[in-house]
Parts: sequence; C-alpha cells; structure tokens
Amino acid sequence: MNGSEQDLKDVITYADLASKGLSLEDNFADIYGTKYGKEVIWTIHFEIYEKEAQYSQSLKPRDVFVEKAVNKDEIPYAKGGARSTYAPSPFLIGLFNANPADIRTKDSYITAKDADGNEIGTFDNKMKGTKTEGDRTYDSDIVIYRLAEMYLFKAEAYAALNQTPQAIIELNRVRDRAKIGTYSGSTNKIAVEKEILNERARELYLERKRWPDLLRFHYGGTIDVYQEVPNLKKKVDDNIIIPLYLAIPLSDININPNLKQTQGYENL
Repeated sequence: MNGSEQDLKDVITYADLASKGLSLEDNFADIYGTKYGKEVIWTIHFEIYEKEAQYSQSLKPRDVFVEKAVNKDEIPYAKGGARSTYAPSPFLIGLFNANPADIRTKDSYITAKDADGNEIGTFDNKMKGTKTEGDRTYDSDIVIYRLAEMYLFKAEAYAALNQTPQAIIELNRVRDRAKIGTYSGSTNKIAVEKEILNERARELYLERKRWPDLLRFHYGGTIDVYQEVPNLKKKVDDNIIIPLYLAIPLSDININPNLKQTQGYENL
C-alpha cells in the first residue's frame, strides 16, 4: 500500500523483534484453549464472568439447535448467550478442505450432523470458551498478535521484495505446524502472495484480520477485492462500485475542514 522498500525491510526487522522468546504451540487448539500461551504477543484478556460474552458467540449454536446432533458433545454450544448469526463461509471451508491433513480444521469449525448424516449447521470451533456448571461461557482471549502471524508478515514482506525463496521459508513455518507440508507451488511472486493470503485466512480465521488482509493485497496488486468478496462482486456485476473505506462523518469535517472525504463519498 505505497510502502517503500525500507518499510518492507522494517516489517521483517520488527517481526523478528516481536518474536523473541516465543515459540509456536505444538497443539493448534491450545492457542485459544489456554490463557497466556507461549505463542501470544498481545491479547485482550477475558476473565470468566467479567463480560457476558465476546464476539465468537455469534457463531455458536444454542443447545436446542444441536439437540439431535450425534456429535453434540464435541460442539461448543450453550444454553444461553450463543447466537448462530454467522457461519464459516463456503470459501473458507474450501481453503481448509484443500489440505485434508490440516490439523487446524477440526479446531476452526465443526459441522453438526444428525443420525442420518444430514447437516444441521456449521459453527465456530476455535474460540470454545469455558464449560461452566451446566452451560458454557464464551471467555476466550482475543489474540491481537501471535508468533504465527509474525512469520506470515515476514513472508508477505519478502514476497513484496521479490525474495520469494525467503518468503516460502517463512510460509512453511506455519504450514509445518498445520501438518500440510511445504509449499510446492509456483515461485512466481503473485502465486506466492496468493498462497500467503490463503494461509492467513486458514491460520487467522476469526481473528479479525481478513478485511485488512484483502485490502492490503488488493492495493498491492495481488488480487482484485471486488472479485474476491461475493457481495462486492454482485455490486460490480450491477455496475455499482462500493468504496472500500468508510466515509468520514460530516460532523467531523465540519469541525476540521482540513479533512478530505473518503474517495467515493465526496457528494454526501
């Protein structure tokens, strides 16, 4: 996003500094199954009952929704508080399915099935929260940065510098933990960057990274976000171009006329 070569080198330097003293969790589920894990750099900490719930509750089912599921005991449902408002997208599930050996899959989402094999629903299985007496509280810490992302930041920076062999080395650190093998695709810059973007989607699912990732790779020329996001593509097909950033409130502009309105909202 208009960064200089030195900016990209700084990303590598600072990612290394942030990684000191840390190591990847051997068990992917422990990233969110424990507090203060050995991989975490910065987290928003939750104590049980400190807050009613965090955002992952919107991807969890209530007990009545999965009552007939043969795998009910494996699903992080709750009697109250859970609201299965959202579900992992088919695109995300496809990314996981591309690597059947991926150990992250079962600890990222789970599909409830009845005795006849019919799917009841697909739910988040990453931020399971804590089982309490007769119920569950969604108190998983919200991880802002962790070691795996530092490796992926370095991979992205190396690829942007056209140093794809080094980018692949960093990418493989994350792939190795996931048990999906080393990257064996094209070493073309765009191909490697697309794989880094896909790996970020798998590794950092539900960690609030996807939209900034899409914008960064869009402005970097790796993808066309208007073709990547289904809702945006529908708008483009109808000849409607949606601005990628939010408008600045007019009240703020009235206070500070030096502010320039976001492109696409100038006629508000």
